[in-house]
Amino acid sequence: MDEHHHLKDRLREANPFLVNRVSDPQGGSDDVASIHERPFRELVRLAEQALEARMGTGAVVWGEAGIGKSHLMARLARWAGGGGPGSERAHFFFLHNIQAAPERMPRFALKCIVSRLVESRTRQLWGTPLYWLVTHAVRRGLRELGIVVEAPLPVEAVARALRHVAQRAARENADRGPGTSWVYEILLRFFVAANVARYQEGDERPATLAVRYLAGDAIDGEASPALGLPGAPPGEPLALLDEQAIEDVLLAITEMAVLRGRPVILCFDQVDNLSGEQIRTLTRFLHTLIDHARNLLVVTSGLQTRMADFERDGAIVASAWDRLIEYRLVLNRVAPGLAREMLRARLRSLDGPLADVEPVFSIRRRDPLFPLGDAWFESRVDGLVEIRPRDAINWARDRWREQLRRLEDLGEEAWLKRWEAEPRADEPQAAAPAEPPAGPIEAQIDALVADRYEEYLERRLNDPAGLPPDADNLSGLVEALLGHCQAVGAPYSPAAVRRPWAERPGRQPIYHLLVRHKSACPSQTAVTFLATDSKNSSAAALRRMVQDEDSPLRVILVCEERTPLSCGAQGQEYFRLLELRGPERFAHLVLSTRDYAALDAMQAVLGDARAGDLELDLGGGRSRPVTEEEAMAAHDRADRYRQHPLLGRLIAVPAVEGGEPAARPPIEAPPEPVEVTASGEPAIAEPRAAPAHRNQNPHPHDAAIDLDIRRFIMAQLALSMGAQSHALADRFAETNGPAANLERTQLWTRFDTAAAAMHREGLIQATPADDQFFLLRKP
Repeated sequence: MDEHHHLKDRLREANPFLVNRVSDPQGGSDDVASIHERPFRELVRLAEQALEARMGTGAVVWGEAGIGKSHLMARLARWAGGGGPGSERAHFFFLHNIQAAPERMPRFALKCIVSRLVESRTRQLWGTPLYWLVTHAVRRGLRELGIVVEAPLPVEAVARALRHVAQRAARENADRGPGTSWVYEILLRFFVAANVARYQEGDERPATLAVRYLAGDAIDGEASPALGLPGAPPGEPLALLDEQAIEDVLLAITEMAVLRGRPVILCFDQVDNLSGEQIRTLTRFLHTLIDHARNLLVVTSGLQTRMADFERDGAIVASAWDRLIEYRLVLNRVAPGLAREMLRARLRSLDGPLADVEPVFSIRRRDPLFPLGDAWFESRVDGLVEIRPRDAINWARDRWREQLRRLEDLGEEAWLKRWEAEPRADEPQAAAPAEPPAGPIEAQIDALVADRYEEYLERRLNDPAGLPPDADNLSGLVEALLGHCQAVGAPYSPAAVRRPWAERPGRQPIYHLLVRHKSACPSQTAVTFLATDSKNSSAAALRRMVQDEDSPLRVILVCEERTPLSCGAQGQEYFRLLELRGPERFAHLVLSTRDYAALDAMQAVLGDARAGDLELDLGGGRSRPVTEEEAMAAHDRADRYRQHPLLGRLIAVPAVEGGEPAARPPIEAPPEPVEVTASGEPAIAEPRAAPAHRNQNPHPHDAAIDLDIRRFIMAQLALSMGAQSHALADRFAETNGPAANLERTQLWTRFDTAAAAMHREGLIQATPADDQFFLLRKP
């Protein structure tokens, strides 16, 4: 390769203006201290004030698209990170593109925060920020108690130290009620198990359970003693009950950060992309959190006009909003001189790729804006008082392309001589505007959307802790994207998409999404998402699907590879019953982390377009925003919807036509016994054919037990106004010998199956209530 191509290729590869925005809060380093210096220093001051004054506060960053909001957040993140692990100035948590259901927003925010504190790990938790946060709290407690010990720390000393810290926090927050003492008890188990794994290579599972529980995930009730929690009924999952428990965990994190001398910063970027219901729930929760926290700064950013619309429409409660925007930071356009410094900062990246090209150094000493040119910049900003940072980068990108074309035409030697000449009379001081990008406008939009999509996808894959597996967030992403497919219309099949739980608040849903398809015979697909390690939670979800009398034509169970389906013996039996429906009517899909990230990236691009933050370069420094509809069409033309393993299934016309199946009901098939190996573990048997008749059963006494169950239900309802099916099952087990050989969950299933059949026969009234039925006698 000759020198001409050598320099040209280096410049093409080293172009620092290809990206005109910040997509990663930890990325970028082209800071110019004087750009938005006052808002940045104000955010730093507010974070330090939250720590010093032991208070919570809220700040909002407003500004037009391309003004530098995300860059400011990235700069704050780099300030918080300090010199790396161990030298952080603050605990910084960046939350972006949250798509959980409104009532689940606080829980998913907690999961994202805890995921970052453990760096998305499930093992070696002793090397995570959460471990070191607890370590500092333990050391502080030991010091205040006057206890001197050496590592590994004795369990008794650790317990005394953490409880001392918890008691002091309770005294300082006496007006809050019960406080966070219970959180410290969970953290004690986490710390002890992590220490055992660190120093003795012992069992780390209690630490993993503690992380899952504190993140809001369900754990099996049988595991609760390992965390010092009150035991749940056998076969039942255990999870944080409500928003108060979620708040307690977050407050404990801020309290421990106080002991370490670090503020906690929660940053919610582009909140204007949320729905009205989502932002109402989130702002209400954050309002309460700020009021109770002793060391917290909550930063939100977005377009002021959009946020004003939320307030006008009543989506945001005035008192909550006033607390969140107590400090309002408005980003304005910058003076040309600051824009010049920003371009110079980016051009410093050339020092490496061009280090051995000698003429370049002498040129750059004279003209720091090489290969753009100081004269070019002066002509470009002539008459302008202020500009957007993004516009300056777009101009520089056009100029860079122009210089590459000149290098191609002139060759390296002649091109460099033009730069070395004094003065450069043969080069116009005011360069002509660059030609508009070639090709149809649709092709330009497609390229822009593809670049932005790849940016978000790479960001999520490089930082999986920012996108933890979560059923609600997954369902929110799929719901939003199916809505876009519905808007696009043909050839996609969805006619309507809804979340069933919105109609029955407070009850666990059978399915997360119901998709109604457009076809000759309209049909529905139901989707259930599972992202849990709890065998009991998985079994409960599968049981609800098996027992659903109104099951849609097609059901898809979706998991993510980081939390694959985890089933005990009973869950395996429910799963087998679902499989007996056949592959056209039941499917189990495991998404890769990349598949999950692809959903997030597609929706994030559409969110940028909605916020006016997706701009098409028209050449000559001109640009225009790409609309959400145009971005949707670009996804469609790139076939991203159809190529996705889950979306592709949901937007296609179901293979099974003709409405609901005539003869399905796995609910009427009694559960078969689970074989047990010599070690006591359940044996996973090959799927067997469905029973020829619902009363056929491999055990001789099963038919008698089922008849006894039906008689028992009728007798009990004759004595009371109503009863829960599982309570009747427990009572039945106490008084009937044959039932004593059945596991509790198996007996519950028998009672639920019998109740459903008796309801269909008109003998009783069976109303779904959580994971069972409430039974009433027919008048």
